[in-house]
Amino acid sequence: MTLFPAYLFTYQSIKNASRTIGLSLLTLLSFQSMADTTTILSPSDSTDSSRISKSNQSDKGVSRPSQTFQKTPKRQATEMSSGEKRNKEVWDHILPFGGQTAIYNGYDLPLPFGISFLYSHVKQQQNISNMKVGYNGSGLSIGGNQINTYISPQDINPSLFRFNNFETDTQTPQLKIDAWVLPFLNVFGTVGALSGTTDLGMVLGGDQLLNVLNNHFPDCPSNEHIEAIGQKCRNAVAKIKNVVGGDHEYDKTIDIQGYSYTYGAMIAGATGNWFYTIPISYTQTHMKKASVSGGTVNIQPRIGYNFELLHGYKLSLYTGASYMQTKQTISGSYKPGETAVPDQNQADGISFQVAQQNESPWAGVIGFNINLNQYFSAAFENSGVAGNRNQYVIMLNGRF
Repeated sequence: MTLFPAYLFTYQSIKNASRTIGLSLLTLLSFQSMADTTTILSPSDSTDSSRISKSNQSDKGVSRPSQTFQKTPKRQATEMSSGEKRNKEVWDHILPFGGQTAIYNGYDLPLPFGISFLYSHVKQQQNISNMKVGYNGSGLSIGGNQINTYISPQDINPSLFRFNNFETDTQTPQLKIDAWVLPFLNVFGTVGALSGTTDLGMVLGGDQLLNVLNNHFPDCPSNEHIEAIGQKCRNAVAKIKNVVGGDHEYDKTIDIQGYSYTYGAMIAGATGNWFYTIPISYTQTHMKKASVSGGTVNIQPRIGYNFELLHGYKLSLYTGASYMQTKQTISGSYKPGETAVPDQNQADGISFQVAQQNESPWAGVIGFNINLNQYFSAAFENSGVAGNRNQYVIMLNGRF
């Protein structure tokens, strides 16, 4: 199942960094001395506004010194340097921690909080293993005797029953919130409604089933007096073996519905117009028709470049790789003709349990992000560049 690439973010957060953002919390949180953050004065700025100088003594009258006060030329207004501007800039948000220090050191920061709407579509092959099937019989009463018909989940031999195709096709609209807790670290969480289909290709191994049933076939009589009956019996057994023998394939499409929850963090940095991001997330899924334990780990290292557009817009293009590893155990029960339920102990239901894992964890990533201003951005990403997983994500983001 899948899942948010909750790793998709506005790259407004890492625009125009003048040098690579270090990943050391100590560096970003260590406040420098005032000498490091104040503007260096030019030589003319170090003179006084007036100066006192002595004149020559006069031979006329009483000899005494005289003082002449000379004003210095009026300083011409000059434009502040970028360093002076940054020293005057105040970061008045509670997050990220160390934000003021980052501003002093020449970094532009995004607004700390974000709310996003995402739409994710994922289509990928899954592998199914460790299948178990049981029966929650409530018992039978025959002749006053109670017969136990409960069968605990038993391992199914793959030669008896297996899947030759298990493809999921899911859509997940999601709501995401995020916050920059450090200038280089973003944390986030999402919740989404999961829907879609699962295409199943099932194979029943008839030969293995016959091996199980052989001991239950009757011994056909061979007495010459009832030869006709014996022949009919043998013909019936042969017909059953002919029908049951060999592999039998069945295809079925199942609707799936549920919810997904994702939480994670992203490390980001930049140098000039180049940037990198490494989002890491974990997703759990809750299904309406089955119980799901386990989850999905997603790691997406990528690198990109920022372009300045007209009217103050900014475009970010990026590429990278996506590692998505799903490991889940799906269990529940169903009654023939009815819908499956998460309760594996449903009375008179056939219980089941399978292990699910996506077939190809790696895929190539390309995408772009458009910043309209510091408050709004939009993005698109595709993870189907390589591998048999095809995923695309659309995102609208607002920051405050």
